[in-house]
Amino acid sequence: MASGSQRTKQEWTGFDLVSGAASSWRVAMEYHDDRDPWTARLGLGQDHQDDVPERNAGVLGVGLGWELQGVVLDVGVLHRSIERENAPCSYEDGLIATVHVGF
Repeated sequence: MASGSQRTKQEWTGFDLVSGAASSWRVAMEYHDDRDPWTARLGLGQDHQDDVPERNAGVLGVGLGWELQGVVLDVGVLHRSIERENAPCSYEDGLIATVHVGF
């Protein structure tokens, strides 16, 4: 799977707010064998936005799904490495889990 996006600079008159032009791309893959109850997922990408202190962010996501008798459990981790000019990088990590129950 692959995706990309781009948007122009945005201005909110009356609020005196401006958001710079932005773009992003992602590539991802999923592996599942119908004979196995698990699914593995991996994705990575890059975010970019103009006129902000943290212009670039690298994105890495890893996920694992497990199906057992009509119940599916998915767990994913997202790691963003946010780059700043002349400053150390900062990081943002997220964890999400979902449970699907069939009726």
